[in-house]
Amino acid sequence: MSKKKNILVCICIPTYNSEKTIKNTVLSILDQSYKNIIVKIVDNASNDKTLNLISSIKDKRLKIIRSKKKASIHENHNKCIKHAEGKYTGIFHSDDIYHKDIIKEQLNFYKYNKSVGAVFTQARFINEENKIIKKYRFNKNFSKNYIYTFESFFKKILYNSFFLTTSSALVQTRIYRKIIKKFNYKFGRASDVDVWLRILKVKPIAVISKFLVDYRIWKQQDSFKDRTNIQKADFLNVLEYYIKNEKGINLTSNDWKNYFILIYRDKIFRAYNALVQNKYKKAKQILSQIILRKMFSICLFRKKGIALFVFVLILKFLIFINLFKNINLLNFKRVNN
Repeated sequence: MSKKKNILVCICIPTYNSEKTIKNTVLSILDQSYKNIIVKIVDNASNDKTLNLISSIKDKRLKIIRSKKKASIHENHNKCIKHAEGKYTGIFHSDDIYHKDIIKEQLNFYKYNKSVGAVFTQARFINEENKIIKKYRFNKNFSKNYIYTFESFFKKILYNSFFLTTSSALVQTRIYRKIIKKFNYKFGRASDVDVWLRILKVKPIAVISKFLVDYRIWKQQDSFKDRTNIQKADFLNVLEYYIKNEKGINLTSNDWKNYFILIYRDKIFRAYNALVQNKYKKAKQILSQIILRKMFSICLFRKKGIALFVFVLILKFLIFINLFKNINLLNFKRVNN
């Protein structure tokens, strides 16, 4: 028997009222072609059929860790770190579907890239009916595997926003237990971005080219709130923190322009969300923070920036003539990422 087969992989799944998806998720993990795994369900005091559905699955590799009291999402994720074991640990989502070879492929990548601290995969997006919406390509040349250092990754997210499929991450357990220890509450829904940046300070991370996760997009997931948010994105707070505190980042003028485009995009989408929610004053207030002349000089840098500039002009015009009461905003086409 090879050493590879002896490696124990721990998959932790934080759950809360996941009855609609949890069984399919768990079965997709237990059905892995790589068998030496332990699957830990870290349940956050679910009050639906989640635990009953999991208990109906008979597999010795499946363990349930129950909480009597509901905690925050971050606290439940921290329990996953606390219960991590084996050489590698993945904190997988309770509503995603995993390809049967995901762990096999990630372990194979680790075998030939021993310096890497975390391995991610590409993903397809699915809806509530498990239908594929699109393939998520973080790079035009998505047929290639990528290994990132801290600086190359940071520059990439300035250019492309956050592009990793968090639910695909397989991390060295000792890094989770000894270095990360816990998710940082102050970064809210972007605490995972902070985790990957903290890993990058000690080890490179990799994204393998294969599509090995079906990532679900639906209204009941917590991250859906981000798509209707009118407050500043938590992701930008992470970027600000590292720009201020990480002295080793060497940002070029183009990197700064990419950063400002992300800030403009956040303001525009927040204003749009406010208008959808009939919060006209808030929308106007957000848009008033954008100086068009300054934005124009920066946005000429990229096609994406030009599209955002056109979009902000449309929003300002519609506010000015007060047409939103008669427009079906939900059908208004948003700028693509």
